[in-house]
Amino acid sequence: MLRTLVFWEQQGLQTFRPTVQITRSQPASQPAFDRHFTSIIEEYDAAHAINLLGTKENEAALTDAYSRHLRQLQGLGELEVGITHYDFHNQVKLGGHDSVVEIRYGRRVSFGG
Repeated sequence: MLRTLVFWEQQGLQTFRPTVQITRSQPASQPAFDRHFTSIIEEYDAAHAINLLGTKENEAALTDAYSRHLRQLQGLGELEVGITHYDFHNQVKLGGHDSVVEIRYGRRVSFGG
């Protein structure tokens, strides 16, 4: 599992309403994002992003920034990178940790099932 690039920081240790600040503009960080996925595809022949962020304000801001980067990359037409959105926190809230599923190639497969 690899994490990829949107440059951001979280101020302090705010438990309930952390403030997220994206620290570099899309034009400034897009080249690093593109290089990152290019190197992943060169090494593994494929890439698929899984977004585990929720829909609350700060997580949504990160998802939006990441999505803009991904659309820009996909618009080049040179690299094919898919994405699966999976709200991990909401899934655990609704059904507990046992309800979390493994995500592969755009489909969900139950753990131990």
